[in-house]
Amino acid sequence: MTTTTKSKLDWAPVVSSLLHKLQRAEFAIIRTDDGGDVQRYDPDGSLLAVRRRASKHLTEVDEGWLTVLDLRHSPRTEARKLQLYIVLGNGPEEIVCDHSCDDRLEAAIVAHHDLWEGSAVPRTDY
Repeated sequence: MTTTTKSKLDWAPVVSSLLHKLQRAEFAIIRTDDGGDVQRYDPDGSLLAVRRRASKHLTEVDEGWLTVLDLRHSPRTEARKLQLYIVLGNGPEEIVCDHSCDDRLEAAIVAHHDLWEGSAVPRTDY
């Protein structure tokens, strides 16, 4: 008897990679919105735990909004919130379809693009 293994696209590594680039550029992940459910995250929480939860939430649907807090903006009480529109379905380098205007945010998005350009979306067996 032959067993057939099926696989599906696994967007989690791609989204997690983007979130990691944003965190390294000093943006805190504070909110995800999948169009039906909004999740909020503590900007002072564990970076890895926030990244995992946000990645899981964003990959449950094909598109959603990510809100980040610019940690370099001073004073913190006037921190800037920036948004990214995430769409899964294009290439892994093209998951950010729209975003707030900010040079550092743009640099993090370009770094993600360059990392994933020419790569396929990872697959996982089920």
